[in-house]
Amino acid sequence: MFSPDILDIITNYRTCEFTTLSKSNRPSAHPVTPWYRDGMAHILVTTSLGFPQKIYNIRRNPKVSLLFSNPTASGITSGAIVAIQGDAQLDENLARVEDLEDYWRQLYRWQPVSKAYSQTALSRYLFDWYYMRVRIYITPRRLFYWATGDCSQNPETITFS
Repeated sequence: MFSPDILDIITNYRTCEFTTLSKSNRPSAHPVTPWYRDGMAHILVTTSLGFPQKIYNIRRNPKVSLLFSNPTASGITSGAIVAIQGDAQLDENLARVEDLEDYWRQLYRWQPVSKAYSQTALSRYLFDWYYMRVRIYITPRRLFYWATGDCSQNPETITFS
């Protein structure tokens, strides 16, 4: 679905800004850790039950965006920026740590200290509000790519059907 350069950004940038629209139609942006593998039809982000605003916003309006603009710790030095507009779909079935093994494995690789907080059944029990996640599947509709990171230039634009 994505060119190698764009795929590199989507799979290696540690976080992106996930934007939903609030009740008053104002943008509401939150940092999230996305999960994507080449060939998937969607990009996965999750939200904790303890922070449900993204869920409420998506139920009202499924149009969302992802902005990959910070390459910190990704190993990518080009400074490239990717913005994706798409449609979000909520999976209302709560996901536990065991239901998102690939997602958590990636997160632990990027943030090794965070693994200590979920290794025991007791810690998962005490922080169940954090580890019980709602999966949000984003289907890309349009992508903007600034290869050099210079947003004063017109981006390459890709439209998905």
